[in-house]
Amino acid sequence: NLESSNQAMETALATERQRLNAEIEREREACAARIREMQAISDSEMTKWQSEMASTRERDQALMRGETKEWADKVRELTAEIDKIRASMETEISRRVADVQNELH
Repeated sequence: NLESSNQAMETALATERQRLNAEIEREREACAARIREMQAISDSEMTKWQSEMASTRERDQALMRGETKEWADKVRELTAEIDKIRASMETEISRRVADVQNELH
């Protein structure tokens, strides 16, 4: 009777061990699946972020090129205006010098 009781306990213990091992394996598989799912989401987000950053860089570079062109155009415009003012002043100075020289003679 003791032997059959021991046998029953060993059987129950083996059954419980198998059940626990099967449950642990299901949990491990569920965790692995969740990790794969999270990695896929992370990869997707990273790809999206990289694409957005590339678009942002392209937009910023286009804006910078446009701003640089506007700035260069403005510099050329102002330089031309300064050249006109300088020429006008030189003409006026030359005229005044000529007037003074005429008065002295």
